[in-house]
Amino acid sequence: MQGRVTLSCTVRKIMADREDGQMVTLGDVGDLSPNASVMLKVSILAAWAQLQLAAASQSYLNDVLKPYRWLLGPFWVGALRDYAGLRTDPEMGAAVSVGLETGVARDVLLPVSDITHSLVRADEQYYERSLPHLVSALAISLAMSDPYTYSAVDGQPVHSATAVPAPPAVKAEPAANFYILYGLSFEALVKSLGDSSTTQMAQTALRAMSSLVRPDISGTTVFQGAFFDELCTVAYRIAMSEPAVVKKDMVELMTSFVTSRMNTNAFDNAQARRVLAVVTYVLRGTIPSPDVQSSFSYNDTASDRIAFLRTAFTAFAKIVDTLEATQRADLYAVGLHLLGDVLRDESPMDLAGGLLGSLKAMLEGLVRGQVPGVAEDQAEKVVAGLLGACITNIDDMR
Repeated sequence: MQGRVTLSCTVRKIMADREDGQMVTLGDVGDLSPNASVMLKVSILAAWAQLQLAAASQSYLNDVLKPYRWLLGPFWVGALRDYAGLRTDPEMGAAVSVGLETGVARDVLLPVSDITHSLVRADEQYYERSLPHLVSALAISLAMSDPYTYSAVDGQPVHSATAVPAPPAVKAEPAANFYILYGLSFEALVKSLGDSSTTQMAQTALRAMSSLVRPDISGTTVFQGAFFDELCTVAYRIAMSEPAVVKKDMVELMTSFVTSRMNTNAFDNAQARRVLAVVTYVLRGTIPSPDVQSSFSYNDTASDRIAFLRTAFTAFAKIVDTLEATQRADLYAVGLHLLGDVLRDESPMDLAGGLLGSLKAMLEGLVRGQVPGVAEDQAEKVVAGLLGACITNIDDMR
């Protein structure tokens, strides 16, 4: 309880300091230098970000966070914005402010690789250590559609807890802080790939990007060219080499990109097809067959593999439902063919048993996808083929 009161008082104190333009004390600590002031602020915001992360599994913590969300969302976005400023503009070392006021030294806040002739170890850099927590808080806040975080991403100030901002509208141009937040998340993702010790950071970045790619934040024009190509390239890289948990979050990101654009002028049929190709590729790569060896890592547990496959087949169905009605039955037949390969798998892990719900959903989609007068018996033929394949698999195992 004492810790909760201390954090609450600190947030109120930071807000007061922002309004006054100066910060020389923090609680019982007085005469803070500019460096110490910002270091403490970053650490406190990271602590609140960890509390936000804990609230995902312990819902009672939401009652602690709720009175301060109107402050926390803008502060988290501001901290990430200032971190990006320090990384890209060396001259900002004397003017950055964590969205607040005083300047700091870059060698206190940035990783050693970004500092010339620094003797400070990377694990002593405040911003670098706090980045995963801040990005996690951003991802969770955007996923829960927190209006104050949305307002901060769009560059709109919030002056009180009672002034709840309106939800952002879909427009051509992205939100004011989109490029900064997406760039930080994308960079964190790319740096995390290929290293098992940074898997959690890769997941965090993907979850943040899942909200950032929605057109109410990214706008309707950003992903018309190179941005989308780069996103697909990274998705293919993840499909080939990353653990099941990262593949799962990647598939959710790509699905969010397509489904969030439905019924808006940002929807592009060609892009939806490319995303479906990504999902099909990662499924094809992970489901073993006589011609393909599974790309699952030996460290992937059965539950991780099943969770990924469920997510991927659900994503497959969602994306198919956004395409032309005359093509859905054929595409669902492809999905059922992939599921048939799962049923053929004889590995010790029982993956098929965890995918019966996906099988049911795919069959229902196949039936819905029938177009009167166009191959009306297609569903019957596909189901007969699936049953025949199952019987053949049983015979082969005898």
